Amino acid sequence: MILHTMRKALPEEVQIIVSSHSPFVISSCRGARVHILDVDERGRAFLKTSVEAPFGYSVAAMLRDIFSVSSEFDVETERDLKEWNELKKKQAARVLNETEDARLRELTGQLAARNEELRLIVTTPPRLNEEFLKALVDERSSRPKRKTG
Repeated sequence: MILHTMRKALPEEVQIIVSSHSPFVISSCRGARVHILDVDERGRAFLKTSVEAPFGYSVAAMLRDIFSVSSEFDVETERDLKEWNELKKKQAARVLNETEDARLRELTGQLAARNEELRLIVTTPPRLNEEFLKALVDERSSRPKRKTG
């Protein structure tokens, strides 16, 4: 909001230089350039690349495309989700032993308790009632067919 207000208040020819690691700031700078720095083997910073600021990008796209961050969660949560996914694959293949099944239930509870987003990822949605599904299918099949053409 500050940058937007400054741009409106100052003459167009004024250059504003901002340093930020915030994807929110970077994606709100219409017409700006992002200079991405890296560090060489001696610990010296150098300009890796310079790109147009991706105005309007989502935070997820900014993290992926500008910051080169492939994970969506903290390191511990990423590790737990990776283990959870491996256990779910074994469960689907029906090769999960008792110890692994207990670990899967433990991880599911831990991840679900962290936040709503993780709860939606790791919990199985409730199954629809078989009678309800049958009624839906019957309702659809009893409708008159529409003519096309």
